[in-house]
Amino acid sequence: MRHNRRPGELCVGQLGEESEVGDQGDRNSPEPGGRALVPSLVHAIAEKGGTDLLVENGEVVLDQALEKGLEGVAEDIPILGSLVKLIKVGIGVREYLFLRKLAKFLLALNSIPDADRESFRERVDADPRFRDSVGEKLLLLLERADDLDKPALIGKAFGAFLQRRIDYDQFVRMAAGLDRALMADLRRLAQVSGPRIEEPWGADLVPAGITVMSVHQLVGGNLTDYPLTETGALVRDICLR
Repeated sequence: MRHNRRPGELCVGQLGEESEVGDQGDRNSPEPGGRALVPSLVHAIAEKGGTDLLVENGEVVLDQALEKGLEGVAEDIPILGSLVKLIKVGIGVREYLFLRKLAKFLLALNSIPDADRESFRERVDADPRFRDSVGEKLLLLLERADDLDKPALIGKAFGAFLQRRIDYDQFVRMAAGLDRALMADLRRLAQVSGPRIEEPWGADLVPAGITVMSVHQLVGGNLTDYPLTETGALVRDICLR
């Protein structure tokens, strides 16, 4: 897919690019491209710290960080350093929103105990393929998030994985559900206490794998409701509580 960009401008969303768009002579530039974000993100998850610079009264205040210069914040948050190198021409709307998503995701992991982070670090250090797979999956999810509340939900799900409350496959299914569902439906799901949704809007969560349709044959007609799947129950109990 083509992107309308100025010569030399970088698109954070193209994770596989490793150089600027424009001058072909820059293809071998040592400056990191989108792929450099993968180890930086995994490092940020394993290390903790630094994200407090982006918070004020529980809210992400990226505007102040941008006004002061991202380079200062990047000293404490390595992945922001990689983004600073990527976005040489200036912060555009797409890049700004991606930074906000990234900050919200990392902040959702702030309460993860150091022991769980260390265990995660040991696993990714021992398995670079897993490290790259996780990093790329997270970056794709964050870029695709269509609501600024979703990165925090993805962070809660990934935090449950770090704490071994769920396995990685369950996290992937939860993340896919969060990606496909509308935020408005997820907010309504948070109010559901039972194992099923008995209102028609439950059908909207079927494509996300959060509910399934169940038709009950009764005298005089049928009754349709929408039981939560295992993934749906995990999304509600872990991400929306």
